[in-house]
Amino acid sequence: PCEAGPSPEESGAEARTPWPLLMPCCAMYATVGVRVTVTAGRELYLPEEWTSDRERCRRAGIADEVEFATKPQLAQRMLQRAFEAGYMPRWVLGDEVYGRDGKLRAFLEQRHQRYVLAVASNTPVERGLRKTTPAQILLEEVYPEDFQRLSAGDGAKGPRESDWARVRL
Repeated sequence: PCEAGPSPEESGAEARTPWPLLMPCCAMYATVGVRVTVTAGRELYLPEEWTSDRERCRRAGIADEVEFATKPQLAQRMLQRAFEAGYMPRWVLGDEVYGRDGKLRAFLEQRHQRYVLAVASNTPVERGLRKTTPAQILLEEVYPEDFQRLSAGDGAKGPRESDWARVRL
């Protein structure tokens, strides 16, 4: 038997993590006020080196139809299925891997879906009609007292806190 998945370097795992490992890309749905989290979808992220080696895929039980897809492409597939199934999240959240993908952002905007996706400071952000501005320029409008520190809970390396501020686009 053969297992499929990214190397520790690709997954962000530490070197002592046994390889191969499975790295699912998951869409979660949580409700406010109720401690319920539902997996709305999942896809297995496979690096391009895997999907381009069809024999390796066959040994791991991966169908010939499975092609390489980026994590944002996998996320968009899962979101599309969730929307079609009637899930209507108030917000879609994601880190920079998802935020730097303009196609995913456009997909969400076309659906009028609210989202918060992290972006690099040099990412062009649409502002107004046909006008783009690098995200770092938007920070010039934010004063230090405008930021609010919020927690996403404890992680493996301690508290996961970020400073947030809102800017009108």
